[in-house]
Amino acid sequence: MNNLISHIRINDFNSPNTYNRYQYNVQALEPFDALKVVLEQAIYLKYISMASISEESISYLQRKIMSDITALKDLKTYSTLSSLNSLFEIGKKIALYITSNPYEKLEFLDFTPNDLIAIFNTPNQKEYLNQEYTSTMTENFLTQFISYFLGYFNKDQYPDGILHQCAIYIPNLVLIENYDPRLNAFENAKNKEVIVSLTGKLVKEYDLNMTAPMKPCIHCYLRSFNLNDLSIDDYIGILASFSLSHDKYVMTASVTGPDYRIPDACFDLVTGSSFVRGQSTGEVQFKDKEAFFESINLMVEQNKLQKIEDNGLFGALLTILGEKPDLVNFFTKPVTSIASIEALTYRQSEYTKITNDRIIASMEAIDDTEAPEENEGTEEPEDDASNEIEEGEDDTNLDDTSLEDPSLDPTSAEDEEEDKKPPLDPKMMLLELANPTQSMSDYIYREMVARRISYIIKNPPENALPNDILMLKRWKSRWLYLASIACLRDFLSRVSIRLSDI
Repeated sequence: MNNLISHIRINDFNSPNTYNRYQYNVQALEPFDALKVVLEQAIYLKYISMASISEESISYLQRKIMSDITALKDLKTYSTLSSLNSLFEIGKKIALYITSNPYEKLEFLDFTPNDLIAIFNTPNQKEYLNQEYTSTMTENFLTQFISYFLGYFNKDQYPDGILHQCAIYIPNLVLIENYDPRLNAFENAKNKEVIVSLTGKLVKEYDLNMTAPMKPCIHCYLRSFNLNDLSIDDYIGILASFSLSHDKYVMTASVTGPDYRIPDACFDLVTGSSFVRGQSTGEVQFKDKEAFFESINLMVEQNKLQKIEDNGLFGALLTILGEKPDLVNFFTKPVTSIASIEALTYRQSEYTKITNDRIIASMEAIDDTEAPEENEGTEEPEDDASNEIEEGEDDTNLDDTSLEDPSLDPTSAEDEEEDKKPPLDPKMMLLELANPTQSMSDYIYREMVARRISYIIKNPPENALPNDILMLKRWKSRWLYLASIACLRDFLSRVSIRLSDI
């Protein structure tokens, strides 16, 4: 069995050609039907050249297609239609041109996109009975190919420049039986070949105005799709399918070492394999890393893709890409264990636009769970606040009466002068980050302060200054778990609202 790819097809289960037992033999077809197969193979080759695939596999497919082009019979001895003869000759030239330039940007020579459309719109010249493979090209795929690689689409048919209800054609390696009608079933069962099967994944729309750069790549192509019902987690799964060469002998044949791309890292991530990590002896360089992050940043910004949902998955991807441990830890560690240096590294990284800040999200979640507790029952707000104190804590640690009108506090007259504090000026504060290895008592103190701030924000005292309420909100969402305990105490001492006696 040959481990190299034999041919490529579009997988359509409404056609008998999609089953894994058929005869791939262009010489068994009528010349024009054979031309359609050869031309589609050239187009499919161009498509998968954007994936992570070895040069040896591409070269092997090139040689096979060139051989099939040479073997095409002269149509003139079979057809008297001059228009069909003309399309036949044009089709051979296009197939030769595309096959010779799989990595380069395509340009119009002596053919037009309408020639391609006309060739594939021509019905098969006969009905085949021996499971012969015929063209699997679809209108959807051809429309995307012509718009992306040749910069053309029918503006009358697509006035808004959008192809609606389209599909991403995701490649998969499939083992098929190349059927030979001259052999018996036992001999045919041994005649196996590896092919690439392109399976359509339905998506909302495709932007026909997007065209390929000088060096087409899979990231630029996928940017043309609107995937706003998918997240980056799903996008990683799609990219993993575009990693097609996993033979270590092929990948290490290069003098300079393995040529890895982002789809290879996604393949490891999705399948749990060691394709990248297992074969690399040093730091792996991904030549398309910048293009990958540029694409997903743009797609998230344009609402074509949702942010990452599984932080652990993204952290594992960053590990494979060789990111700093502090950054990886921010995504993989429990939120209560994230150190200040790790949170700071994340906020200074390029990933803040495509992910959610885990610490802020955690604080918002705490607020959401606390709200029903504060509103339940018929007790007074003072009792609700006192019930929020950790079990076993002394109630005197936090003075609930200080949250109400100062006139209700019996000691307010004595402390009136002491309570008149100057307006809070953050610029005069010395900001100190927390120790990465804080104690449990520090953590409990922060939690207690967070709950009291939540209560104050939802039930502000009448004498509360708007600036202080604003600063409490900002500290709770941004600095409460990053600043040191000493810095937090200093901040609380400057707020005119008394939160605690600590």
